[in-house]
This record gives sequence, C-alpha cells and structure tokens, in this order.
Amino acid sequence: MALKQYRPITPSLRQLVIVDRSELWKGKPVKTLTQGLTKSGGRNNTGRITARRMGGGHKRVCRPASWLTVCSATASVAASRSPARTSAPSGRSLNDRP
Repeated sequence: MALKQYRPITPSLRQLVIVDRSELWKGKPVKTLTQGLTKSGGRNNTGRITARRMGGGHKRVCRPASWLTVCSATASVAASRSPARTSAPSGRSLNDRP
C-alpha cells in the first residue's frame, strides 16, 4: 500500500497524505473467517435504554483479531481490509483458521 499525495490546489490539500487502498480485494470477506458482531442497541443487561439514539442499523460481521495474521506471499489468498475495522489490512489465507 502506497501513500497517495494530492496536488496543492487548496491549502488543505497541500498537507493531505492518505493510504492508497486501491489494490485491496473489494469482494466480500470469506464467511468462515468472520463471526457476527453483537450490538446492544443502547440497552443494558436489564433491557432498559441507557444510551439514547442508538439502535437499528444493518447487520455487521467482524473478523477476529487473532485471525488477522500476516501470511507469506505464497500462502496468501488475497489482501483485504477487515469489515469492522479501519486498521491496516493483512494477508488472508483459508488455512489460517484457529
């Protein structure tokens, strides 16, 4: 992943450098490497609303951090980002299941 720099058209673009994620795999994550992400909807253990304006939303999945191991180039299937994180991607292999 390379760093992407912008032409200084405006003062804010002069300092902007972002990570270029164009080479990442854009398909869905492998279902066997993911698990459901549980949400509380702003409710505590008694079921009462404790955090306002939370709830609903689309069903989401998460790839656990223990499976985010960097593989060698020969064993890696594809480099992809985790569906529930904004951290750096890792190589993913179907043989890296716990």
